[in-house]
Amino acid sequence: MRKAAEIGRAPYMVFKDSALDDMCEKRPRTVDALLSCKGIGAETARKYGTELLSIINPGSAYGAASAAVCAAIPEAKSRHGDFWSPLEEEVLIRMYMDGVPQKTMAIKLGRSNYAVQLKLEGLLQAQPPQHVAVGQGLMYA
Repeated sequence: MRKAAEIGRAPYMVFKDSALDDMCEKRPRTVDALLSCKGIGAETARKYGTELLSIINPGSAYGAASAAVCAAIPEAKSRHGDFWSPLEEEVLIRMYMDGVPQKTMAIKLGRSNYAVQLKLEGLLQAQPPQHVAVGQGLMYA
């Protein structure tokens, strides 16, 4: 509520109850764990991640150590209408098969969660995972 007052917004506009409940249940200690919580995307993690981790883990070094990580999260850019390159599709499939969370995929590819979800649905309908040919040695940053 204090943060909501600081930025001049209603508390439910900062975090919904379901997001707060999820953070309390998961008690994330890293930025990646924080990104797996409901309602936490790249923008939220960049703006509030360090503070959230410090609140969730009082007295620990997790919050302080995460400041650089949160600051390094790339700013989401609108890529509406951009086509996916074959390499991006291959990286997306590799991350999916490796069990990378969708939010993390979106951040790494500079796409929205929704764009990643739609592309994955399309790719998986066209080629079920057991038939997807993924290049050898392909790495994603």
